[in-house]
Amino acid sequence: MIEENIVKIANIFGLEIRRIKTYEDTSQYGEQEIIKNTLAKLKSQTSSNFVIDIGASDGIGASNTYNLFKSGVPGVAVEPDGKKFSNLAAAYKTFNVN
Repeated sequence: MIEENIVKIANIFGLEIRRIKTYEDTSQYGEQEIIKNTLAKLKSQTSSNFVIDIGASDGIGASNTYNLFKSGVPGVAVEPDGKKFSNLAAAYKTFNVN
């Protein structure tokens, strides 16, 4: 069901989903490829990027935003679970993330 919805969303944006991973993909269902392609299309329309990740968990596992933060995009990561937040803070300590 989730994968079918991802395909529908990709089709709306005219994106093709491929299972080939040429970078560290920490998303569950290949969402990072959709995000990467969508941001590439939007780049000509905006000069700034900012990411908000609500429910960021540990920041890496099943994360759709990890590679964005890793590449230097600034943002905010929110995680209410104390243990997960501790792991998130450790993983993101060198990123421009609050």
